[in-house]
Amino acid sequence: RPSAPEALRLLYRSPEEGGHKFEWLTRRPDGTEFWVEVVATRILLRGRKTVYATCRDITERKQAEADLHRLASAVEQTAEGIAITDPVGVVQYVNPAFERITGYRQEEVLGRTATILEQSDDARALREELRAAQARGAVWSGRLTNRRKDGGDYSADVTFSPIRDGDGNLIHFVSLERDVTREVELEERLHTAQRLDSVGLLAGGVAHDL
Repeated sequence: RPSAPEALRLLYRSPEEGGHKFEWLTRRPDGTEFWVEVVATRILLRGRKTVYATCRDITERKQAEADLHRLASAVEQTAEGIAITDPVGVVQYVNPAFERITGYRQEEVLGRTATILEQSDDARALREELRAAQARGAVWSGRLTNRRKDGGDYSADVTFSPIRDGDGNLIHFVSLERDVTREVELEERLHTAQRLDSVGLLAGGVAHDL
């Protein structure tokens, strides 16, 4: 893409009349940089080719775009699974980590509800507690056992949070889940080992008494 001065020169040399719009990172007299949107038009003024240009400061818009890009990159690259649903629970977005954890591709879950991950034998009390929090538009956190696409179960620490617009209206829910299956398995092994140690100590004490 040509620089702003070059774009203006190309416009001036163009054999056809018309306009051209481009963005230009330029500097103020004090050296600070700012973005402008330039709309330049080649016109004939008193028989001479002339370029008429208007400039609009778009620095805030460019900064907002950069912030959105950073946020999108963070969401796409985070290790936690993220899903965004509408107020009634229909999935509108999932990130790559969600696909990796659940085994579902994005196109397989868009337009469906997150109930596809629910275990039929999962603790109903937790699910009801979650749904009640969603109905109130409140934040909910807890540990759930979900089901992958291949039928395998996994444990996840999940947080559901409401997203509201500027008027306070509920427009989305975002869920953040971390796969803790490995941690849960290690905890269970530790508890099993501790129980066996306790049984061993008890058996040793009984044997000693005998």
